[in-house]
Amino acid sequence: MEMLKLFFAGIVVGIANVIPGVSGGTMAVILGVYDHLISIISFNIKKIFADWKFWLPLGIGMAAGILLFSKFVNFLFERYPVYTCFFFAGLIVGSLPMIYKRCVNAEQNQKLPSFGVCVCIIAAFALMIFLALFNQESLSEGAAYTELTLSLGIKLLAGGALAAIAMIIPGISGSFLMLVLGIYATIIAAVADLNVMIMLPVAVGVVIGLFSGAGLVRVLMAKIPFHTYGVILGLIAGSILAVVPAKECAALISSGSAPALLVVLVSLVCFAAGFVLAFCQKPETAHPAE
Repeated sequence: MEMLKLFFAGIVVGIANVIPGVSGGTMAVILGVYDHLISIISFNIKKIFADWKFWLPLGIGMAAGILLFSKFVNFLFERYPVYTCFFFAGLIVGSLPMIYKRCVNAEQNQKLPSFGVCVCIIAAFALMIFLALFNQESLSEGAAYTELTLSLGIKLLAGGALAAIAMIIPGISGSFLMLVLGIYATIIAAVADLNVMIMLPVAVGVVIGLFSGAGLVRVLMAKIPFHTYGVILGLIAGSILAVVPAKECAALISSGSAPALLVVLVSLVCFAAGFVLAFCQKPETAHPAE
C-alpha cells in the first residue's frame, strides 16, 4: 500500500514537472516525500540501493506522469499556443506570493526582505530579462527540434542539468527554466514522440544535475534560505516577458481567424485559471536542511 501511495505521488510530481510555473519540489513537500527524496540523492550507492522501496515506485510514477501528460501539453501547444502560454503565465504569476513569503524572516516579524535579499531578487530578475531579450524563440512559435546536432545536444545537456537542480528546489519549476532556455518545446515533443536521440542528452543532464545539485541545495537552504528564495523570486518574476506571447497574440488577432475580443477574453480566462491554480497551492513547510 505504501509503494502504491508513492507511485501516485510520483505521478503528481511528474505532472507538476511538465507544467511551467508549477513546482515539482513544492508538490513533493505537500505529498510528504521531499525530505526523504533529497536525503537519498547522493553518491552513497549503498544507501540508494537500500532505499529502493522508496525511490523505485516514486520514480516509476514520475516517469508515467511525465510521459502521459507531455502528450496532452504537446497537443495544446500545437492547437492553442497563445491560450496555453497565457495559462502558463498565470501559473507563474500565481506562484509569486508563495515564494515572496520565503524571502522574509517571519520569526523576526519582517515585513519586507532585507537589503541583501533585495539585491538577489534584482540581480536574478535582471538576468531573466536579459535572457528573454536575447532568446527570441518563444514557446508558441513551435521551435521544437527533432534532429540532434552537437550544439543542440550541449544545450539540452546543460539545460537538463540546470532544470534538475531547479526541480529539487521547492517553489521553482524546472520545466519553466527549460522554457526560458528555449528547449521546453523540443523536450516536450521528444517525450511525446519518444525521440530517444533528443531525450538522451536531457536524461544525462538531469542525472548530473540531481546528484551535483542536491548537496548544494541542502547547503544553500540551510545557510542562506532567504537569499536563496530571493534569487528564486527574481528568476520567476523575470520570466513573464519570456512567456507572454504578445507577438503571437497580435498575429492571431490581425489574421482575422478569431475576433479580437474573443482572443482577449479567452486569454484572460486562461491566465486567471493558471493564476488560481498556482496561488492556491499549499506552501511548503520545511527546508531540506530541517
